[in-house]
Amino acid sequence: MEYDIKDQAVPLPEAVSNAIAAGYLDFAGELMDGYLERNIPSPLRRRLLMEKDLVRRRKAQYRYTYDEAEALLEKRFSKYRRGMLAGYIGKGLLDWSYVDGRLMLEERLLDNAAKRCGLEEKKEDPDLERRDMCIGLMEKDGHASARIRVRETLRITDPAFTGKRVLVNLPYVKPVEGMISSITPEDASGNLTALDDGNAEMRCARFSDVIGADTSFSAEFSYVIEARKGTRPAHEYIGHDLEEYLAQEEPHILFTPYLKELVGDVTKGITSPWDKAFAIYNWVTTNVVYSFMRSYATIDDISTYAAVNLKGDCGVQALLFMTMCRIAGIPARWQSGWYVTDEGVSCHDWAEFNISGSWYPADCSFGGGAYRRGEEKRWRHYFSSLDVFRMVANTSCMKRLSGKKAPADDPVDNQRGEAETDDGIKIPRSSFETKLELVSFSFL
Repeated sequence: MEYDIKDQAVPLPEAVSNAIAAGYLDFAGELMDGYLERNIPSPLRRRLLMEKDLVRRRKAQYRYTYDEAEALLEKRFSKYRRGMLAGYIGKGLLDWSYVDGRLMLEERLLDNAAKRCGLEEKKEDPDLERRDMCIGLMEKDGHASARIRVRETLRITDPAFTGKRVLVNLPYVKPVEGMISSITPEDASGNLTALDDGNAEMRCARFSDVIGADTSFSAEFSYVIEARKGTRPAHEYIGHDLEEYLAQEEPHILFTPYLKELVGDVTKGITSPWDKAFAIYNWVTTNVVYSFMRSYATIDDISTYAAVNLKGDCGVQALLFMTMCRIAGIPARWQSGWYVTDEGVSCHDWAEFNISGSWYPADCSFGGGAYRRGEEKRWRHYFSSLDVFRMVANTSCMKRLSGKKAPADDPVDNQRGEAETDDGIKIPRSSFETKLELVSFSFL
């Protein structure tokens, strides 16, 4: 029986939830097996099948004992002193969970300690100078544009899949009106079988091949991107035919009582749609602190998670902004792909909101970073404007990829590729590696 991301909104039996919360994950698996042997409703069966997979992932991601974490922190950071870890945990700065009854720290421990605990010396970031240069061009001319050529490669590294035919979905740039154009396929290897058309919400290049010693899958393409300076419309209204961007989407865009009250507080007394969207952007960027995240698949409701824990990476913040906008009656949607500069290529997510028939971007993680550095101009810029350092592959989230049989390893979108065997067995991310490369970049 296949399961879908929407099944994550189905509640777990109390006994299973209690076992997971206490960190007795093997026992939780036994309890789930017991339920699966019974005549239970189909939605609950699908949820339990999903949760068995997620429990395995959760157990693998919380990898450091308390003592191991202290040793790693002492070795990495000269500022760290033994005993400080307890304070970081108590303040909610580091992600932890119980596993087999023991407190365990998540695998991004050192990254989050550097970013959130003040253990690493602040350095000048040339990337911020790059963004400010682009913002300056946009303020001067109203827009900036560039031609970008990039390559992505996926290689199965687990020898257990040698000799098996696998199916691969690599993210692929898609045309976006007023933003992405002049897309040119440059190269592909690994037996390309199909390329989604530009209307696909999560566009992919699809491959199929038998894995050998040196088999890899790659796609190279170029495109032109234009970033426009967002300006407030003279007449504000919410357009028709945008109901899908005002709706709940299980499991991560839910209008919970907590979020509805939060939005009511944040937008109290505000009638302008633009000012409501900005009030939400203001709240997210000033209250939700950037944090490296465990797998999205292991979080039941990402928007509520962010609003309760007041932390999250770019995708978590984008989902929260979208959800809060929709609750406030402002259409909002997802956009994601890569952040591309001459220093490298990385995954990135942001959101869009619609006022007076036009879509405007909101990059809460870049905005929040600017706010915490005291850079008000950059903070304001990322509400309604972006930059030219983007590749867009996804204009929606939580959709099933074309041609895919197995559940997605990343259930929200596709930025690093997905792989499965031809009989529909998911290949976990730990069994393959991806490489994102810039081939060329030039301002136009």
